Amino acid sequence: MRRSLGAVVATTAAAAVLTACGGDSPYCATIRDTEGQLRAIGNAATDADLATAAGAAQRIADVAPEPVDADWRGIASALTSFAETLKTVGITYQDLLAQQNLQDLTDDDRAKLTTSLEQLRQANSSTVTTRINDQVQDECDIVIRPS
Repeated sequence: MRRSLGAVVATTAAAAVLTACGGDSPYCATIRDTEGQLRAIGNAATDADLATAAGAAQRIADVAPEPVDADWRGIASALTSFAETLKTVGITYQDLLAQQNLQDLTDDDRAKLTTSLEQLRQANSSTVTTRINDQVQDECDIVIRPS
C-alpha cells in the first residue's frame, strides 16, 4: 500500500516540475505561483503537505479554463477527502507511509482508506493528467512533468 500510495500522491496534479514561463492569464499566473506547492505533492510527507497540495489544486481550479477546471476540482477534492479520511480513521499521513499504527484500524477504517485512495487514483487518471499537461503547455507555455 505504501508504494501505491506514494505513487498516487507523487503523481497527483502531475507532481509538477514547471519549466518555462508564458501566458499572462490568471490561470497561468496561478500555475506559476503554486509551483512550490505543486512540487510538494510529489514530496508529501505530512498531513500539512497534503493540505498544501489540495489548496494549490483548489486555487488553480478556481481560475482554470473550461477544458480542465473540473479536472483540477477533482484533484483538489480527492486530496482534501483523502486528508480528511486520514483524520477520520485516526492516523497521520506519516503513519500510513511508514505503515505504523495500521494494525489498530478497523475493517471499516481500512475500507474508507481504500475508497479514498481509489478516488485519488481516479481523479489523477492518465486521461486527466494528459489533458491538464497539454492544456497548461498550450495556454501557458509551461511544461508540467513528473519530478
